[in-house]
Amino acid sequence: MMKTKLLAIFLLVFTLAIGGCSSLSTSDKQNILEKATPVSIQYIKEYFDADFVITSHDIDDPSVHSRLYLYGHVTGHEDEHITVSYNYDTREVISVTGPGWFIDRRNPKK
Repeated sequence: MMKTKLLAIFLLVFTLAIGGCSSLSTSDKQNILEKATPVSIQYIKEYFDADFVITSHDIDDPSVHSRLYLYGHVTGHEDEHITVSYNYDTREVISVTGPGWFIDRRNPKK
């Protein structure tokens, strides 16, 4: 009984310590978003010749991996969803997902 309580307390403290060390502050998240936004918009412009409009975002906790997801659409296709996956450690776009017609228009020379 005592060992079970000690184990439960240890697991609780360990879980809180790990969770507390890995989460991003609000200012960290804002900083990541401010750096990722122009890079992602420029990436879509350069590789897809389109204007990317960001409507929302999600940031993964560093304990999962260093990713920011920017959700939106391109001008003229507001009903078609585009997602840019951005690595906030390396500061580069990892991938772009969206409808086939959009992905197929990627400039293969870039």
